[in-house]
Amino acid sequence: MKKFFVLIFFQYLIFNIPFSYAQSWQWFSTIGGGGQAINPDIPDEQVADMVTDSAGNVYVCGRFIGQGSPTINGTPITSFGGYDIFVAKFNCLGNLLWVKTAGNFDYGDDAMSLVLDNFGHLYVTGEVYSSPFSSYCNFMGDTIIDDVNDMFLCKMDTSGNLLWVKWAAPNTGSFNTGSLPYKLNLTLTVTQLYF
Repeated sequence: MKKFFVLIFFQYLIFNIPFSYAQSWQWFSTIGGGGQAINPDIPDEQVADMVTDSAGNVYVCGRFIGQGSPTINGTPITSFGGYDIFVAKFNCLGNLLWVKTAGNFDYGDDAMSLVLDNFGHLYVTGEVYSSPFSSYCNFMGDTIIDDVNDMFLCKMDTSGNLLWVKWAAPNTGSFNTGSLPYKLNLTLTVTQLYF
């Protein structure tokens, strides 16, 4: 009888323990619109980076195509045409708390990396391209009149307010920004690759 109970116990462990640790979706989010693909080799919507804070909030940056009434989880977002930048904050339940966008009618805008410091500041890096034909770039509410083909680093608070934006150099050509490693001594390192 003892062997029978041991056998039943092991069968229970074999069949039930793997399922008790199976992963399941807590929440997911969608971004995009019904726009036509600009380049089939480049994804129209992408998340480039994400971080979480101590409260479980999730900060996400990336790009979306600004055509076809773009949304995040059904919430309309401001679009300027072409590829546009987004930075969004979700709470731990997946509810969208805020979203900020930047861009213009051209197709070179992209957020690449973000980091959250210990003081509640969010740093985002990426690139913005504004040709002479589009004449402006809207950067999270600020209008930049000059032609911009540049890497940016911006600082935001956790409520989504833009505190400042810095540009590497005007009209430097094509480039990709790298990651934003953050050190405890408050040093931000931004890398840039020209080509």
